[in-house]
Amino acid sequence: MSLSDYNPRNCFWIVAGDEQRAFSSAAGSYVNASLADPERTTHIDSEESLVAVLRDLNIPPYHRVAKSTIIYRLTNEQLAAAVEAFALPENLRLRERWYAPDQPAINANDPESVAFVLTIGADPDVILAPES
Repeated sequence: MSLSDYNPRNCFWIVAGDEQRAFSSAAGSYVNASLADPERTTHIDSEESLVAVLRDLNIPPYHRVAKSTIIYRLTNEQLAAAVEAFALPENLRLRERWYAPDQPAINANDPESVAFVLTIGADPDVILAPES
């Protein structure tokens, strides 16, 4: 495979030398390594490194979503519910994380954020979907 043919959204990753399974970026999950196309297979040292690479490329399931995109995707009712929920003491930590100026995006698989999106009546699969 030449560099011009490389498509990180459609390749396989052998993680930490585990030759039994490969992470498929197209499927967003691990598959049996025998299914991996050797022409589209990359070795990577750890799952943490794989997560970092996928997040940098905004590839699910380890992608990040800009907070401005999340706000745009919320309905007026959901946004009002978020403002109200952020005022509750139990959401203080999440509110501070949300307003942190050095973090313009959140991890789409962050459990606290997913739970919050559900709390305000929104669908995480829609609100936290990859940006195009």
